Amino acid sequence: EAPSSARGVDLRWLARSQRAPRRFFAALEGLLGQVATLGAKSSLERGVDLYHDMVLRHLGANRIAARFHDPRRPAGQRWITLGFDDLHAQVSARAHSWAAQGVEPGSLVCVALPLGPECVVALLSALRLGARVSLLEPEGPDFMALRLATLAPQYIASEAFYRDRLGDLDALGAVWLGEATTSPPNIVGSHCYLPGEACALLFSPLREPPHV
Repeated sequence: EAPSSARGVDLRWLARSQRAPRRFFAALEGLLGQVATLGAKSSLERGVDLYHDMVLRHLGANRIAARFHDPRRPAGQRWITLGFDDLHAQVSARAHSWAAQGVEPGSLVCVALPLGPECVVALLSALRLGARVSLLEPEGPDFMALRLATLAPQYIASEAFYRDRLGDLDALGAVWLGEATTSPPNIVGSHCYLPGEACALLFSPLREPPHV
């Protein structure tokens, strides 16, 4: 068993989670059902519905989903509060627009935005549609070109301000996700990622090149 930390915290659960991760998370899932007022939908056996568990199950509870600080706003107005109902409304509009442009389960979507409200809405929209999403905070053109070439996304979600940093999207074969020009399809619920189904592409220095 793992020893206690210097502060006397029992860390035996950490050793158990490493030895038998499936059993550990199954027990954790059972505990969640006992302590949570709104149950999660995801299961290790059935699959993971990220959008339901992060957003849908909180609708109507008048809860705050996130707070963002924007230093560009006037003093006294720099904190932005977003409730779950407002967040869901924004994601619904974005997901319907993206679906009309071809985004579907398994699509490779790169969100090239700085962390903030727009970034969160874009990430959740991709997860609701079942896409494999990646996140790149806009940096210099060379950095972005290398990352995008490695990720090879089918769709890119960003803002016009960052367009010049993203290089030649036609050469990359990626579609810029703008406003839909066709009638969006009806979207009911959200995508449940099956066991083994990828939901994201992430860079990690711990992996062999190309570090994805």
